[in-house]
Amino acid sequence: MEAQAVHVVWDFRVVIDLFLGGVGVGLFLLATYFSFTAKEKHWTVIKTGYILSPVFVGAGVLSLMTELGKPLRMFSTYIHFNPTSITSWGGYIQTLFILAGFLIICYLFKTGIDSFNNNIFKSIQITGLLLAVGTGIYHGLLLASLGRPLWMNGLIPVLFFLSSIIAGASLLIVLRSVSSKVFHSAEDLAIAEVAATSRSAKPDQPLTYLFTILLVLQVALMIVWRVTLQATGLEAVGNYQLMMEHYGSIWWIAAIGLGLIVPLAISIYASIRKVSFSMGSAVILMVSTLIGSYAFKHIIVYAGQLNVPNPFM
Repeated sequence: MEAQAVHVVWDFRVVIDLFLGGVGVGLFLLATYFSFTAKEKHWTVIKTGYILSPVFVGAGVLSLMTELGKPLRMFSTYIHFNPTSITSWGGYIQTLFILAGFLIICYLFKTGIDSFNNNIFKSIQITGLLLAVGTGIYHGLLLASLGRPLWMNGLIPVLFFLSSIIAGASLLIVLRSVSSKVFHSAEDLAIAEVAATSRSAKPDQPLTYLFTILLVLQVALMIVWRVTLQATGLEAVGNYQLMMEHYGSIWWIAAIGLGLIVPLAISIYASIRKVSFSMGSAVILMVSTLIGSYAFKHIIVYAGQLNVPNPFM
């Protein structure tokens, strides 16, 4: 099967926005999770995750603005808000999320770990959490709303969201491995010492188990997505076949192999052995997962724009 024409409206700059924004969302969600469960033990990781999150999302938005050709055109979405447009909602959600992220950074640098006892900070944190979820879901809904056969499946927003969390988690795993080298303030050292005295004898590996669960869920949903394409319609199946013809090798090697199989094998091994990720395995996880996440979003965005030929023409 050959495409009649390939008219790419969204190029790699949109993919970069989806990718970097997704990593930022994943960092924020995981940092918030650990701030609720073990903020002393993971203080350095939490702080680093919160600092990097709005930076990644902001970099993604800048990439999107360059794709628009006229960057100032983006501001028209704020002035001429359309409540029925997912793009209009996305512009506000991402902007508010970045602002919430920078407010959190200001609090953390001003009052440190004591910020988590401040009610105003907690309100900003919860608001940021909701905006992070909104941003993650928006990335997938934006595709689903455009009516392209490959994007219309309801699992696309979920797969994009999970891919974002996994990418952010892989980065946090490396940050956790090198946390002693990231910050050297007296506060960080004091908090680390308190956490060490209260740590159990078992290896501290909440990220290991969480990462494994997320990967298993992503693999399961990938399979469900492929199976349910049949129910979406013949055009969706044809679009998937075109995707395999144009991007099949990259899909299996990068998106599936590096993005899912390699990190899943490493994380399952660590979970069974009940050990934390070593520095070497953490770096492999991060590199393979980030490559896989980008490849997945790149292929879905580009393949979704392939025109399926009409069998009656």
